[in-house]
Amino acid sequence: MPTGTHTRRDFLRGALGLTAAGLGLPLLRAGEPEPSRVVISERNALRLPGGRCLAYAECGDRAGPRVAIHLHGLPSCRLEILIYYPVIANYPGLRILAPDRPGIGGSTPNPNATILNYPDEVALFADALNVQRFALIAPSAGAPYALATARALPHRVSSVTLVGPTVPLELVGKRDGSAPRDVRRVKKMPNFATLLIARKVRSAEKHPEKHELSDRTASAPERALLFDPKHHADYQRIKIETFRQGPREVVNTIFQFSAPWSHWLREVTTPVTILHGTLDKTVPARLAPILLSRLPNAQLILFEGEDHLSVPVLRPDAILDSAVKSL
Repeated sequence: MPTGTHTRRDFLRGALGLTAAGLGLPLLRAGEPEPSRVVISERNALRLPGGRCLAYAECGDRAGPRVAIHLHGLPSCRLEILIYYPVIANYPGLRILAPDRPGIGGSTPNPNATILNYPDEVALFADALNVQRFALIAPSAGAPYALATARALPHRVSSVTLVGPTVPLELVGKRDGSAPRDVRRVKKMPNFATLLIARKVRSAEKHPEKHELSDRTASAPERALLFDPKHHADYQRIKIETFRQGPREVVNTIFQFSAPWSHWLREVTTPVTILHGTLDKTVPARLAPILLSRLPNAQLILFEGEDHLSVPVLRPDAILDSAVKSL
């Protein structure tokens, strides 16, 4: 068990968040009349077969013919859709949907959830909203879920855009970025991770304005965003909602993508675009070619001087340009 200050600081870098009281999510059902075409809506939910709730956010043209589904990273949730608000008006006819994965935000936990059965949930989600074909967008730890969905639903997924994607743990070394290190620590000590996160949650609830260790150890581009009042507020909102059901659900999700998933990547024939910042410390850009080499139909685009957080926050237009070209 790590006890030193430096070790704990490293552990906290990318794995902590806040919590809050539950939000009431209005349940919608397929076929209900829609009051407006253009929306920004963060508190929606569907009832899935079996009774589980799937929470989602959406923005753009509710009746738009082009649909992109955003699969969030971790620790994160459906509120990552915030990054698209400043530019969504530039994409007429585009509808962006962002579901919470099981146990995250407002979605009911699923003890049987895995990366490889997640496409079933995406298919149910799309069917309920009458969406037949869609592009996928996935930052960071959302990558394996997007790639698994493209593999399972090649006739429905038009393209995949990955932003600073995580790489299968079995393909990277122990010092290859803070994300692989944090995942290994959580996997090795899940109970300690849960307790440590819970302690940080209690502290953050008392001092929500205070920047965390993860903020103070961020790179220069990330610090510029995290210490900007608006972006810091958005960042806090996302973290609050992510841990709404407690840190254990996030730890359980980490176990999902810490299992091997490189063996089926060559079966992903859908076009994949990887967007990566050259200053990324969470998932270093030098890892992107590892993922690229295992995908038969992929390309890599690097952003000089950008980092893990700054690419999605400052380049939402590049993300959407990549997604809509296949729609």
